[in-house]
Order: sequence, then structure tokens, then C-alpha cells
Amino acid sequence: HFKNVSAKLDLRVFLQAKENLKVIRRIKRDRVERNYPLEDVLYRYENHVLPTFEKYIKPYLDEADVVINNNHSFDRGIEVLIGYLQMRLINAKML
Repeated sequence: HFKNVSAKLDLRVFLQAKENLKVIRRIKRDRVERNYPLEDVLYRYENHVLPTFEKYIKPYLDEADVVINNNHSFDRGIEVLIGYLQMRLINAKML
């Protein structure tokens, strides 16, 4: 959608989780934190969230430099990002 913006990025990160986990997390958040009815949560997910993800977010998966698995813990992915940022800072100081 915004190729000119994408071209300016130093690092493209994609957080990925299994579909069932995304739904469970959405239900948990919207039911517990926001007190939304389950039917509303599921309707919004199926009719708005998922189609929007498929159309606008998922196509960028192939362009990601790093894909972080968020099924259980993304600690390893965060470690990779921290290492990358530290390297960039060190290189910037050398210039």
C-alpha cells in the first residue's frame, strides 16, 4: 500500500501467531477487559478483523526481514531485535 514508506524502513518485523490463538486472545481481551458480549467479539473478528488482516497485513509477511513467532513467547524474537538495534547503534557511533 505504501511502498515509498516500506522502502525507507531499516527493518521489517512481522509478529505471527496461530489463528486460534489470535481469536482466543481477542476474546479474552474484549470479554474480560472491555466486557463485550461474546457474539459481538466473534462477529467483529470474523467480519472485520480477519478480512482486514488478510487484505492489509498478511501480504507484507513475505517482505518481512524478521518473523517473530508469537504462539507461546516471543522472547527469542525480542532478543534478535535487541541485537539488531544494538548493532545499528554501534555502527552509528562509528560514523
